[in-house]
This record gives sequence, C-alpha cells and structure tokens, in this order.
Amino acid sequence: MRIYNLLLFGFFLSINVSAYQITGTIYDENKQVMPFVSVFIKGTTQGTTSNSEGKYQIEVTAGNVTLIYKLIGYKQFEKTYTVTVTNIQQDVYMVPEHYELKEAIVKGNEDPAYEIIRQAIIKRRFYLEQVQAYKADVYIKGWQHITKHPEKIFGQKVDLSEVLDTATGVVYLSESVSSFNFKRPNQIRETIKSSKVSGSNRSFSFNRASFFLFNFYENIMEISLCPRGAISPIANNAMMYYNYKLAGSFFENDHWVHKIEVKNKRTYDPAFSGYIYIQDNTWRIHSLDLYLSKNNQLQFVDTFKVNQVMLPANQNSNIWMPVTNTFYYAFKIFGFEGDGVYTGIASNYEVNPNFETKFFNGDVITIEEGSNKKDSLYWNAIRPIPLTQLEQKDYLFKDSVAVIKESKPYMDSVDAVHNKLDVMKLLMSGYQHNNRYKKFKWGLAPLMEHIVFNTVEGLNIGGAYNFTKRYEVPKRTLYGKAAVRYAFAAGQVYGQASVNYFFNRKNFSDIGVVAGSDAVQY
Repeated sequence: MRIYNLLLFGFFLSINVSAYQITGTIYDENKQVMPFVSVFIKGTTQGTTSNSEGKYQIEVTAGNVTLIYKLIGYKQFEKTYTVTVTNIQQDVYMVPEHYELKEAIVKGNEDPAYEIIRQAIIKRRFYLEQVQAYKADVYIKGWQHITKHPEKIFGQKVDLSEVLDTATGVVYLSESVSSFNFKRPNQIRETIKSSKVSGSNRSFSFNRASFFLFNFYENIMEISLCPRGAISPIANNAMMYYNYKLAGSFFENDHWVHKIEVKNKRTYDPAFSGYIYIQDNTWRIHSLDLYLSKNNQLQFVDTFKVNQVMLPANQNSNIWMPVTNTFYYAFKIFGFEGDGVYTGIASNYEVNPNFETKFFNGDVITIEEGSNKKDSLYWNAIRPIPLTQLEQKDYLFKDSVAVIKESKPYMDSVDAVHNKLDVMKLLMSGYQHNNRYKKFKWGLAPLMEHIVFNTVEGLNIGGAYNFTKRYEVPKRTLYGKAAVRYAFAAGQVYGQASVNYFFNRKNFSDIGVVAGSDAVQY
C-alpha cells in the first residue's frame, strides 16, 4: 500500500511540475502600463488579459510556447518562450498599429468603409448560423467603484462604511468560473463552478456568462441597460442608423484588417459609436471597441463600453469566437458617481457539439455545491487575471471585517441593540427578535393591524407570530407562523398555524402543513 501511495504521489507530482507561469507587465512605447491586453497561447483560445496595472499571468506547460499579445489599436506581438524548470518573468512593450489608407479601394465620393460594411452584412447570416451550438469555460471578474457620494439624502446621513472601504471606494468585487453551454436559438445552460464575493463567503456573485458573450452577428444586441436593445453595426438595416468611415487598414496573419469608425446618425437611436475591425476577403469581425451613451436610451448609467477580441476556436478552425470581453460603465444618480469594469475570458471552446436530447432541461443557471467555499489557494491557482493592489486590499479589508461580523461576540452585540423592546414600535410596526449566531429569529406582527371592526363579527382583537430557523449544512430553512383572533359579536375564537420546510434551495422545493379555522368575507 505504501508503494502504491508513493507511486500515486509521484504521478501527481509529475503533473504539477509540468505547469508553469509566464508573468510580467505590459507597457506602451512611452513605458505607460497597458490594461486589458489580451494574452493567449498561439493556436488556442487559452489566454488572459492584463489587469488595470498592466500585469498579466498565464499558465503554460513545459516546452516551446508562443504567446500572442493583442490590443485593439496596437500591433500584435508574438514571442516564443522555452519553458524548462522555472517560471518566466517577461515584460512586454506594445507598439501602436500603423494604418494605411490606399486610394485603390476608394470608389467615387463614397467612403470605402461602406463597401466593406456591405460585404460584412452579406456574410453576417453565414457567420451567425456557422455556430449552432458551443461549450466554453468562462472566467469573469467584476468590480464596482464609488468615486463620489452625497453626505445626506432626504436629510439622512449617508454612511457607506458597512459596504465599502472608504479609502478605495470599491463597493463590489467578485470572481466566478462557469461552464457555459449554448444552442440556437436561445437555449442556455450555465453551471457556476466557483464564485467569490469580497467580504462574504456565503454570497454568490452576480456574474453570468450569458451577460458577457455578445454576438454582434445578431441584428440586435440584447442589453439590459438598453430596453430596446442596441443595433449591431453590421445588422441588415444598419445603414439606416450608422455613418461609416475607414480609419485605416493594417496587415495581420496574412490578411488585411480594416478599422472602421462607426457613428449613429441620430443621437437618440440605440446605436453604437466607436470602432469595428473587419477582416478583408472573409468579412468577419476581427475585434471591436464600441460604446453607448445616455443619449442612446441607456438606463441607470451614463456610458456603456464593450471591447471584444475574436480568435479562431482552435488552431485549424475557420470559426472565430470571442475570447475576451471587457465592459465598462459609468453612472451618476442621486449624487452618487462611480463606475464598474467586468472582464470575461472564454476558453476551451467546443463548437457545434452534440448535446443530449434533454441536456437543456429548463435549468438556465445551476450552482455547484460548495462553489462559494473555495479558498485563496484555489483562486491563486485558477485566476487568469492577477489581482491589482487595490483588489488585494479590498479582499483583505472586507474578508477581515466579515470574520469579525460573523463572530459570536459581534453578532450578540448587534442583536442586543436591535432586540430592545419598544412598545410604540410593537404597536405600529411589530417586533423582531434575532439570534444571528444561531440563525434563528422570531417576530410579532404590529398589534394595530389586528384590532379591526366589521359589521358581522363586531370588534376583532388578535395577534400574529412568526419564526425562521436556517441551517447551513445542508442549506435548509424552517419557517412557521401562527395567528389568533377573537370576534366579540360572534363570541368566536379563530386560529391558524403553518410550518414550511425548504429543503432544496436550487429547485425552491418545500413541504408544509397548514391547520386552523377562520371566517372570511367573500
């Protein structure tokens, strides 16, 4: 048995030692750090992006590995590394792309961008239907940042110390890893494999891969911030909404790529502005950098930007898929100002797989048990985008605060304040008694709600009681309530009680029992 264990240990050791990391910082020609640069292994969709400090990290195996560094507006950079027995640290300097504008493609007074867009529109449906289904692994990191807030709202002091580190302004930071499955026209099945929210080891992040993998071959982009949706720059009727201008062309991987500036014809139309890059002859989308503003009928935010980079699904594939998606938004509302950035990285694409007949069974989102219990060692190993100093500080600060808030002395002290009985409060709004540490609470309904009069029963006086008990392992909840009242004119006592046991949170399954009697008016 000992020999077997030793061999097994040696087997896993041989696997682990073959995995290394290439890390570094990416700069421009002026030695300024460059955020959100796509870095991927040539011939694959395995990759990452640099963080807001320009730092990147990517896991590779031993041998010769070629990395491609790619950012819209800069020349694609390739470098081959020989990976042996140590990790590699390599800083990279990106050079701005040199664009050419050739007179040979200009026809009359029309900007040549229009003919390129016409060809892309003709090919739109082909590329849309080329991918009938796919699978992918998706990592998402998102954070929201408050830069300014009022001191008071409606005379009440604004205190954000409970939800953010006032030194950094970060109100929300999360990461997630999902297995995403899609089949046309709109069948989705996503499994959250791991989820992390700064300051809470019980919560699940709001990250959803279906929110990030925009398909600009669709005529209309479904964006929750834009009620009517947003029109793709290569939609069938796009020329009714867009003006186009060829900003230049560059040569990459044996193809010319055209940089086309797009602007909406009318400021109130739900149409993008920015740049879309179209590959010559194939007329496929190479990448895009677009935005919507409040004038384009956005809700809740002032600006929404999307940056998307497309790559072949595998080395010999003629099918290109989005591998990096970065969304940025800024908002101003009720004196609050802030912004947010979400970055999604898709990898391990399997295009047009044969899904089982009942694979899409209606469960759009499922969450693996324990997905929010992964420790820092797991995240350090699996996270493709290195944390910035600000993000590290936020995790450290909020997770430390969370430990304190989940301790028995803290919970008892908070409960002692909130559980004080107030007679006027009991009369008008009711009373709640919490025991946060034991995850139990009970309450009394407002007494004034249970003093009523009707012409049949006369004066009615009663009361209502409820309780909730939560269980962590497994995640289950016991809920009960009871009510009693006396009708003076009828000389009758009525009472009802119910108990419900919620035993499957994923499927919202519960079992319960109700008993009692009452008189009701039809």
